[in-house]
Amino acid sequence: MSKAKGATGGLAGLGAIGFGVYGIGQVHGFINMTIFIVGAIISLFIVYRLSGSRKKKNEFIVYNQNEVYMVAVLVLIITSGLYSAFSIYQKQNELGESITGDAIVIVFIFAIILPGLYAYSILKNRNDKIIITPTKLTIIDNKKTYEFLLEDLDSYQIANSKLILYVKEKEKMTFKLDELNLNAKDIKLLDLDLKASVIKR
Repeated sequence: MSKAKGATGGLAGLGAIGFGVYGIGQVHGFINMTIFIVGAIISLFIVYRLSGSRKKKNEFIVYNQNEVYMVAVLVLIITSGLYSAFSIYQKQNELGESITGDAIVIVFIFAIILPGLYAYSILKNRNDKIIITPTKLTIIDNKKTYEFLLEDLDSYQIANSKLILYVKEKEKMTFKLDELNLNAKDIKLLDLDLKASVIKR
């Protein structure tokens, strides 16, 4: 009985998504909708992959993500989502109440709420940074600051977007690099910078 209810609920959910996508396509045009979705995904991917946070000044290397580009893309998506939701609502009489509701829910989830949460996460961690000097490694995670003398680091490891530091005579420490707003490019550069001073496991 429970499996039957689950299957019915799943089909109802897929149906709601289908009607929602149909409603969005009817208002904006299916080609325009596809172009927007693909364009938004490509824009986020390019900014995330290529916008580096590494800056070098004299003997200091600082990783501090410039969140302007990513947040700008997210704000554009959110603005487009609000416009889309309003346009769909204005077409309620043509689409019908059910399709209009499904379409607005999809727009709010994927074009407003999720991008908004991602933008909030980026801005919340905007002060996070990693600083490497000839003698010291400093990691600032929100309001917590961790400082390590390079000579006290036995080795390090970078795996699954995590930096693991093996401190001599102490327990290892793990930092989530994505929570420090480091992207894939930054992580590769950080690996090279640390490799110059610390033994990699």
